[in-house]
Amino acid sequence: GLFASYFLDFFIQQKIFMKNIKITKKFLSLYISTSVIAIFISHSLFVHIKQYIKKNNNKKWNKYVNIIRINISIFVYIFYHYPIYKWLVFKK
Repeated sequence: GLFASYFLDFFIQQKIFMKNIKITKKFLSLYISTSVIAIFISHSLFVHIKQYIKKNNNKKWNKYVNIIRINISIFVYIFYHYPIYKWLVFKK
């Protein structure tokens, strides 16, 4: 699922930012590395939030796991994915 998501994301963002682009090793490695960093950021945020909630012994944690994951994904997309892809990866 994650591979398919990033594969589709690559082509959609290519159409949005660049229209047509020649795919080089440098471009592909930059795209893959920024995607891996984004996954690491999302996972790290989730782990820290999970530890914080368990530390405070919140019993309602299981009800809101998906909402927290969605909010983390939105946060990372707005403050990392979009700016990095627009100004670094898919620059003209």
